[in-house]
Amino acid sequence: MSVKDFVSSNTMQFFAILVLPHSFLSKRPSEWREDEQYKKAFEVVSGIKPVNDFAERGVALMQDFNRAIVSSEEQKQYLLQVVEYHRTQYPNPKKETLVGGNTSP
Repeated sequence: MSVKDFVSSNTMQFFAILVLPHSFLSKRPSEWREDEQYKKAFEVVSGIKPVNDFAERGVALMQDFNRAIVSSEEQKQYLLQVVEYHRTQYPNPKKETLVGGNTSP
């Protein structure tokens, strides 16, 4: 992949949100390493820790749900058994399976 594969109509918003200099974008990428604005932007961006916000929200949601629905280890184990039993009864998790009564995958 090259730089052009990462550029979209939202690229300038990225620079605006992070208040990053961006005049180096008008130069050839081969010239960027010598550009002071590129060096400043690179330093800032290199310090950003990437996170998978979507996955983290999913994990947090499941943890909150787990705490809300069961209050003891015994209840949690029972719930897991019910879920396991349900999955054996309905191995194909599609709406058609539940509506039509077809349990085959």
